[in-house]
Amino acid sequence: MALSDILDIRVEFGLGAAGDSGSLWDSALWDEGVWSSNEISWTDMTSLVEEFTTRSGKSTASSTVLKRTRTASAVFTMDNTTGAFVPDGVSTPGFLTLRPGRYVRVLARPTHKPPVNIPDGTTWTDVTGRTWTARGSGMFKSAGGTEASWEPIWYGRIDTIDNRHDRGDLTALVKCTDSFAELAVDSQVAVAAEGAGETASARITRILDRIGWPLDRRDIAPGGYTMQATTLAGDALELCGITTDSAGADFWQKPDGVLAWRDQGWKSETVDWIFGGLTGMPVHSVTPEWTSFRIVNEAHVSRAGGTEQIVSDSLSRAIYGRRTHTRLDLVNDQDADVAQLGNLWVTALKWDQQIVTEVSVLAQDEATAEFMVGVSIGDLIQLSVDTIHGWSYTVLEHVSAIADDVTPEGWVMTLGLTPSTVPNEYGPYARPEYSSAFHLGGPDA
Repeated sequence: MALSDILDIRVEFGLGAAGDSGSLWDSALWDEGVWSSNEISWTDMTSLVEEFTTRSGKSTASSTVLKRTRTASAVFTMDNTTGAFVPDGVSTPGFLTLRPGRYVRVLARPTHKPPVNIPDGTTWTDVTGRTWTARGSGMFKSAGGTEASWEPIWYGRIDTIDNRHDRGDLTALVKCTDSFAELAVDSQVAVAAEGAGETASARITRILDRIGWPLDRRDIAPGGYTMQATTLAGDALELCGITTDSAGADFWQKPDGVLAWRDQGWKSETVDWIFGGLTGMPVHSVTPEWTSFRIVNEAHVSRAGGTEQIVSDSLSRAIYGRRTHTRLDLVNDQDADVAQLGNLWVTALKWDQQIVTEVSVLAQDEATAEFMVGVSIGDLIQLSVDTIHGWSYTVLEHVSAIADDVTPEGWVMTLGLTPSTVPNEYGPYARPEYSSAFHLGGPDA
């Protein structure tokens, strides 16, 4: 089945301001602030796309519990026969030529219309005038109506345009980054220290307010540990990063360009997607791992100016030896909260366990098409690994990264995964994002 039979994909470039002339780009909107999403006039550039990749989320090279979300990236290979991606080349389909700094977004939707369930007891009249009544819950009707809505897949800005000339084959590599790259280059000078006792979410809001980040491009849920006073000196990405670290929280950009912040415990606790087994979707590839590399059984943590807190599990140390993780730069205003973070890390990482770090899915039918446009960071995945030799295992893991590889041959999505169960000496058990302070097993609990 061809990709176009199950999914529509659109790549759009922001080539100007909605309803305005090109002069506003340079004088009012481009130079003086970050664009709100409703100020951009989008131009469909899909016809020039040869292939593209995206990378978003946390690295799975080591434990994601200890990692920040990375700056997301995308690379588009574009047909440059017309010179649309060369300075002083021909104009693109918009009123402005392309250049680094323009916005880019990727949208997708299933081409099919999934059937709609007919509730038990529903009554209707057919074209002959005969009345029918649904009995049971297994009846469906064609969806009809309008096509599926476009769903956001990736959003960012052009960082670099690399033109290539290979024996007459003219292409351009358009390399893009997400909003994190904008935060990283927006550095502010110190002001009088304030904000002592404010929650982590309030601190994130204040950082974004100071750089003028649009309200419609932020989704900050309230909560988090309380913070020390700050002068807000430095770049916005690092300020948001150290605040998020100090709360044990997550900060990332959604596929629609909105910056999101969530406190501990926000990830899905019910299975959103099932792979393998008798009823799950097929997988393209799986990367399993069973290693001691990720183990942490002693945490040394401190807030700036505070007392070092040591959280340790003696049983894990007896089995694996001492494996430490140290953070002495946190900005909490309470030592107890810092100790709680140490508990979180040790509880999550003190035992080895069979995990899957990555799973890849190929768009090949209606179910996988729905998955491609619907999966999100934080979703809970149930994955069963079956073998022809009769043995198998099943893991429950959260989505921590999403990578897309789209070519004329198809769309492969690779998910980076984080375990959603904490193992102990008695076996694994489920947890709501390492909560309940935090079920430390062994004699040091």
